[in-house]
Amino acid sequence: MTSRRATAAAVLSGVAILAGIAGLGLADLPSRDPAPHRLVNAHASPTRTVVACPPLPGNSGQTFSAARSLGDDVPHARLRSSTVTSLRPSGDGMASGRVDSASGALIEADPVGDSPAQALGLIVARGGGDTFGLAAAQCRSPQPITWFLGGDAGDGHTIEMTLVNPSTRAVTATIDAWGASGPAAWARSSILVEAGSSVSVPLSERIVGEERPAWRVSATGTGVVAFAQVSGLAGVSEDGYDSLPPASLESEQTIAIGSVGLDDATVRLLNPHGDEATYTIDIVTAHGTTPLPGGSQTLTAGSVADVSLAGSGKDALALRVRSSRTIAAAVRAQGPQVRIASDSADLGAALGVDTSVATRDIAWASASSAQTGGTVIVPTGVRAEIVGVAGDEASRVTVAASSTDPVTMNVAAGRAASHELGPGIYTVDATTPLTLGVRLYTDDGISWVPVSPAPADAVTARVDVRP
Repeated sequence: MTSRRATAAAVLSGVAILAGIAGLGLADLPSRDPAPHRLVNAHASPTRTVVACPPLPGNSGQTFSAARSLGDDVPHARLRSSTVTSLRPSGDGMASGRVDSASGALIEADPVGDSPAQALGLIVARGGGDTFGLAAAQCRSPQPITWFLGGDAGDGHTIEMTLVNPSTRAVTATIDAWGASGPAAWARSSILVEAGSSVSVPLSERIVGEERPAWRVSATGTGVVAFAQVSGLAGVSEDGYDSLPPASLESEQTIAIGSVGLDDATVRLLNPHGDEATYTIDIVTAHGTTPLPGGSQTLTAGSVADVSLAGSGKDALALRVRSSRTIAAAVRAQGPQVRIASDSADLGAALGVDTSVATRDIAWASASSAQTGGTVIVPTGVRAEIVGVAGDEASRVTVAASSTDPVTMNVAAGRAASHELGPGIYTVDATTPLTLGVRLYTDDGISWVPVSPAPADAVTARVDVRP
């Protein structure tokens, strides 16, 4: 499990920031005699946590949910879809469950006494009809700002965004878009999302023909949960479909990808600022770090660029992007080539002709913050590879599930390591912070999800109370 010292320090840092803001306000007041004051213990009681799971296209899907507490006690949790399902104890302070639906859901977890509980979820869908491949999306909590890079608004492609508001008050979400030549030529969209509801936005219909789009979703109030699904029409496009993971603006970011091979992969970069940025890309393997040929490159102001990773080798497990200013980055890779039936399959069978078409699933991965622990959900019918990428310090990573023996990854400084995982719910614990990611895959599909961070400790702080 994650160390209580580390998580408590993270929460206390927020208390320190608030105290600093209060100090700035008091400094502007006229001086006066010190007022009587006293120190009291202020306990930050944990509250219910809620995450939203997106609807995904496809003819079948499952939502896998879990709730995790810091101790051995099992939190009370529910999965709300078309019906309400109580999660059942599954070992190691966890409760879990699933529903066979790809229509979206909410997962709620109540604290256990003074110990916070974490709501976790993963929705997985397999393509059918006009879509093909594997799509997986982590269930998430509302955010004031969410960035996305990925997809294609050209012929045979669709991009659809879903905005979910699990709170009790309405929020307004605003969508801004960028393309290859700068901010996309569309009216800035502001969308009202009522309490406890969701709204779908067909983005590809608004930026027709844009081959490398990127978006920012900002929201009022408690924020909104934004999901973006991308797909290619089977038989028209060679792409499958995926749910885009959120990106972030950073000057240094690491993207864990696993053993996929990068000959057909690209990195999409967004510079939303008014000045140009210079950047470099490093390939991280189990043996070390190698710069991508070409050295430092320039990303013009307000633009989106795709950078080919061809020739970067088959041993890559991660990418590291460094830039002169904060930019967003995401990696696009493809699964194995397979053949699927076309619309003329019946005619082909009658004529004895193979009318199947070749296609490959796509997947998008984005950077994750360094962490010392978390949770991984691996669904049934899907294989997984967990990837750890160390920075300047080596890390020892332990991955454990109640039904299997723990496995250990020793990740040397500046290197990456990976390990295959079977179905189950795993806790992850690392001796020092590192970047973690999970590649989910089948014989014909691929998708990436981050490792859910570990639940934070509840803390008691000493507060200086003045009249």
